[in-house]
Amino acid sequence: MHYEYAGYLSSILQAPNEALRDSLEYVEFSADDIAKWTTKDFENDKEWKRIPVSRARTPEGVKLTGRFEEVRRMDSIPRDDPSFWVPLASFDVKDERFPIDMNRYPIAEVTYRCTSDNSHPSWVWLYPGGHGVDRLPRSKQWRTLARRVNHWRVPLRIDALVLRLSSTTRTTESFEIQSIRFRAMSEEERDACERDRVELETKHCARRYPILDEFMPLGTCIHAETVRRSADRLGISLSEFWWLTMEDLVTHHHNCLLVESVERMTNDEWESLLAAAHRYGIKLVPSFEMPIRDDEPAVRRLIDAHIRPYANNNTILAWNLRTQPTEGEFRGMLQAKQWVEECDPNHPVAVVTRNVTAYPLYAPHFAISGITHYRSHASWEAGDVVRTHAPLARGQQFWLMGPAFIYATGTPEWNSCPELRLLINVAFLNGGRGWFSYAYHNDPIWATGSIQRTLTGPFLMFSDLWLELDRRMERFNAIAPLLLQAKPARLPKEWYVESTSTDDFALLPKGVPPTSSFRLRGDDFNLFCVASNDVRGMSSLNINIPKNTLRAEYEMIDLTDFVQNRTWTPMNLKRHIEMFPGQAQIVLMAEHNVCNYWRDVLAQRLVEDDRTQLSFNLALAQTYGLDTGDVEVLFQRSVSGDPIQNLEAMDQAYDMLVDLMYSAPPIRDTRSRIIEASSAVCACDGALCRLMGKAKIDLAKEWGLKVIPLAREITHLRLELRRGKGQQVLSYAEDVSKRTLALLKEIRALA
Repeated sequence: MHYEYAGYLSSILQAPNEALRDSLEYVEFSADDIAKWTTKDFENDKEWKRIPVSRARTPEGVKLTGRFEEVRRMDSIPRDDPSFWVPLASFDVKDERFPIDMNRYPIAEVTYRCTSDNSHPSWVWLYPGGHGVDRLPRSKQWRTLARRVNHWRVPLRIDALVLRLSSTTRTTESFEIQSIRFRAMSEEERDACERDRVELETKHCARRYPILDEFMPLGTCIHAETVRRSADRLGISLSEFWWLTMEDLVTHHHNCLLVESVERMTNDEWESLLAAAHRYGIKLVPSFEMPIRDDEPAVRRLIDAHIRPYANNNTILAWNLRTQPTEGEFRGMLQAKQWVEECDPNHPVAVVTRNVTAYPLYAPHFAISGITHYRSHASWEAGDVVRTHAPLARGQQFWLMGPAFIYATGTPEWNSCPELRLLINVAFLNGGRGWFSYAYHNDPIWATGSIQRTLTGPFLMFSDLWLELDRRMERFNAIAPLLLQAKPARLPKEWYVESTSTDDFALLPKGVPPTSSFRLRGDDFNLFCVASNDVRGMSSLNINIPKNTLRAEYEMIDLTDFVQNRTWTPMNLKRHIEMFPGQAQIVLMAEHNVCNYWRDVLAQRLVEDDRTQLSFNLALAQTYGLDTGDVEVLFQRSVSGDPIQNLEAMDQAYDMLVDLMYSAPPIRDTRSRIIEASSAVCACDGALCRLMGKAKIDLAKEWGLKVIPLAREITHLRLELRRGKGQQVLSYAEDVSKRTLALLKEIRALA
């Protein structure tokens, strides 16, 4: 049997001492114990369902077998991506050994072997606020891997375990598990970890960056190569692609873009992106796939080529060196971060992990750290995830990346708008200071892509979640200065808020209350927040604050109402609110002069945002020769003076400009036909994805070739409308709309 370290321990120690193994205190799950486990996994994860699975006791262990022959979706994912699995879990099995105390037994040992050619084993541990996943190296020989599970006291305990067997081919695969042991550290391990802790805290502290005290990213994600293919598919230049994309981001109140695989961009492509982002005021987070562990010279070259020249570029927010760093890459990541800091003192290095397993190890050493939360229909869990992991970040910002995609596996399932609303709300109210949606667009799955659905799809169109993000980002962009100066704090002992579910249509997990309350505390203010946990029905909220509990010089302002209706008035201390699904109310409490200060700050942010939003339509109206004189006067009036009066001027300008645009047939009528055609082409893409899901792959690809030319025509119509040619292309837009609707009818008939 091979006995070795994995993960973090392999970077500080050579090999475990097998002679000491049985002398250390431990808790073990033997083959007899594991044989009693159930073939279940997380209910919200769909990748394991409907795959035939069996377990059998063998002379040396328990053999887990999965029959993947009928998993047709596997044909649409990369061959190196083991996304489907069969599980064996301790769920529903009464065992007094759970929960496992991680302070007492921080080292986990898994003894296993692969018994087929394409088996990909892994194991999962569940803890309050998250779960870790560790892929086990493929081995035909019995192998015992020892790894440290907790870092910086996360997790404190383990509540359940899951064994998973994945495959990348449609074949029958299996692996054998002999035991899982949790044990105490040996003296050598304890000393090595302590020495390393001292060194890390001395040499690798997170630096501070002024930009992170001033800017809170509200962004989405794109992939460099997908950008190139999308522009080619739509028949437009890269500059035209960025024109459409950047304007779309800004009009949906986004201020940041995370760009994956930047190293694959040509210099011209990178410079085009940088120029477009600068022009529209979008911050960039370039993300790389640096060969941290394997090729130090290549890492140096990438830093010199892609980072050093842009050390003084204000469009860059941060650098992300890898999308999924492992524990084994920890040393290399710290070294690469140091090299980046030496050549670029102005931009932080971020670490955003798609697997929370390694997050506790990395978080204390980076100015920005974050994790993903891609679970289907699990918005309620996001608060626990952030609450558990955000305190580990000793830097300045914790980011959460949420799901706005459906992978080829059919997961995660598409969130409803209330689910996304709740997810974003609880992320920020629990201490998150940055949000990214994954992903902005995608290659069609029926044309070599591996993602079915995203915010704007393969043709840069729209979706319900993109509209929902527009509304959420507007609110959090307005109150960002407050959030950046506040941290989660305990609620007061006396809490004068009661809530009940008022709808038989309620959708709440067992044990989750209708609403959750939060407190964020700044130096001279408090934010009291309530979020509705119901993502389908209404929640009734009653606020009854005795007057004598609020000091005379203090007042409470409902910021949610202020952002929505632009009126700054003290909140009634006795109040009833019917909360929509996933809704949050955020209330500022501070002294009168402090409230007035924040009134002006937030009002000015709203004015600046309004000016940016209206500038696009103002430019369009001017392109068509419309009389925008009165609107321009209001624009000028909002530049200086009282921020609240400036807000009123912008509201008036907005109403006038909308009326003006709708009075111009070349804009109004052509835009309506383009929207109609865009909706139809989005529906075509959805119907083709359903054909793929039914294994009608060739049919989907054949009809997809008919959709792309129409998408290309619609894209050119969008550009022509912006260039002032709405009247000239109106009849053409009507024709494209009719043809797209007709094609949609034909494709739907195939499904």
